[in-house]
Amino acid sequence: MSEQRDRRRRQTRYPPAGSSRGKRIKASPCQQDCVPDGSTYANGQAKTEASPCQQGGASQTEECSELNLPEDIWHHIHSLMPLKNAARAACVSQSFLSSWRCHSNLILSRESFGLEGEKETARDFRRKIDHILRNHSGTGVRKLSLRLVPNYNAKDRDYINKWLEKAVTPGIEELTLSLPINNKCKYEFLCTVLSNGRGDSLRCLYLTNCSFHPMALLGCLRSLTKLELFMVRIPGDELCCLLSSSSALEWLSLTYCSKVNCLKIPCHLQRLRHVKVEDCSKLRVIENKAPNLSSFQFKGGLKVQVKLGKALQVKSLYMSSTVFGCNTRAELASSIPSREVCSKTGGVLT
Repeated sequence: MSEQRDRRRRQTRYPPAGSSRGKRIKASPCQQDCVPDGSTYANGQAKTEASPCQQGGASQTEECSELNLPEDIWHHIHSLMPLKNAARAACVSQSFLSSWRCHSNLILSRESFGLEGEKETARDFRRKIDHILRNHSGTGVRKLSLRLVPNYNAKDRDYINKWLEKAVTPGIEELTLSLPINNKCKYEFLCTVLSNGRGDSLRCLYLTNCSFHPMALLGCLRSLTKLELFMVRIPGDELCCLLSSSSALEWLSLTYCSKVNCLKIPCHLQRLRHVKVEDCSKLRVIENKAPNLSSFQFKGGLKVQVKLGKALQVKSLYMSSTVFGCNTRAELASSIPSREVCSKTGGVLT
């Protein structure tokens, strides 16, 4: 009897070969640092704790992923996750996998891929973005942000156009395209992606270091409320035409836009509240007729004539320049009689 008890103790302590007790199971590729369908976000394996669904085996994973929730709830929950977490969730949940194919917030950058501080070639970065968008259905995108790596090269231009064609669809509300500012590889924004009704819902447009010729977009950006251009090569006359056709505009920011020589803001921009103009080297005239402007910021070192018109709603005025047109100070003082204008050293007036 004692021998049988000892034998049972030994078997309990040391399970026979092939037993699953105590065996460490290696995580599948989808449970590692990856995107659905096998495209990894970063080199190397991420050390992550198993989720409650993963700890209980396949049956428990299925039970967790088959919660009785409407499909739109799954999509909403998934859209609130950072892109990296959303990709991981799609690997372990059938419900999240379906929403991944129409994920509404596509933030494609080094930060969203968890690559800060790591050296990433343009080719590898391009492959990650291309894989994500190739597996996306092309519908349901509300926010698209493309921020390319510093070593972006000419080969990426065709890819950018292809990505924009795929992701910019009716219903998009925010579009960001940021090319590295220290990169001399020129890119012209593909305006046709916002034509044929695809730009009707766009509310925010942010462009960095590219050429922009929006004449083809006149009448297409009827919902645009915020326009920010940084180091964007856009002719002044085309900019004025774009503003004239964007009646919903509330916020305008121009920084280092070297081709803008004249900025004329028409009177029918009733919603325009904030205008910011910084270091546009060829700018000579700023003329505002928007009646409800409340914040105006200007920074530049060249001789610029500023006409704010009857901007009686201005509550915040910042002017920083070494030289202004001879009539600028008097014009500002007459248009805003209750506020002092600081025209040389700069200042904030509230």
